[in-house]
Amino acid sequence: MDYRTLRQLSKLSITETRICPDTTFIPRLSLGYAWDLGETDRSLTARLNSAPKGSFYVDSTPAPSSWFNFELGLDVAINDRFSVYLNGREQLSPSSSQSINYGGGFRWYL
Repeated sequence: MDYRTLRQLSKLSITETRICPDTTFIPRLSLGYAWDLGETDRSLTARLNSAPKGSFYVDSTPAPSSWFNFELGLDVAINDRFSVYLNGREQLSPSSSQSINYGGGFRWYL
């Protein structure tokens, strides 16, 4: 694979900490705009050793040249040793596609 790309990202992040008795809430909000200054028409050549016809091309959707990032998150610290977190991100491209990612989990410090 050969990607000739140069990505730029402008981002505004807001984090606010709220402390309640025995619990800390940390919500996060992030808004951004990104653009790819390189080649966005990417193709891929693959080769499988046991394939009967050798190598082949994989066509993919052209990468967007610009997109918006929206991110939300929340950390909840129950005490000094245990916390729970949730986050989500959406990438919207005016020209082609969108991507939605989400996650979560917990942290336990021994």
